[in-house]
Amino acid sequence: MSLIKSENALRRRGGVTPTTAAVAHAVILTLLTKPLAVGDIIELDELDPGVRLVDAQLTGAGLDTNATPTLAFAIGEINAAGTDLAVTYDTGLKCGGGVNGTTSRLATAGGLSQPAKLSRKLGLKVTAAAATDGATGNRLVVIAGLASL
Repeated sequence: MSLIKSENALRRRGGVTPTTAAVAHAVILTLLTKPLAVGDIIELDELDPGVRLVDAQLTGAGLDTNATPTLAFAIGEINAAGTDLAVTYDTGLKCGGGVNGTTSRLATAGGLSQPAKLSRKLGLKVTAAAATDGATGNRLVVIAGLASL
């Protein structure tokens, strides 16, 4: 298990903090320098108090180059140690198959039901390994819909 930080988590790219109930979209880019393994955590960004994830779309190309890709993620809040998800919003998210890539979108609004009184780190956990790894040198893009509620 390793902790991989997005460009937002590394503060190389600015995050988005909505100030009203309107949804703001944050584009979160993760550059992958090694194969993804089951249990890996990708730290996407920090959510300020009161901000909740209301939607997310994961997109990647060539992360799993098998004809039947198996790479899958769960999305939620990372625990304090950075070793697992403390709260899972949705799971079974598959993206990154094939040379042109595939996209996955949240099927639930799990981020709405969580208390938002403290800052939390939004993250992805690899729940199923790639059938044929192609992650190295590729990008994972998450478009996160955030609202201040």
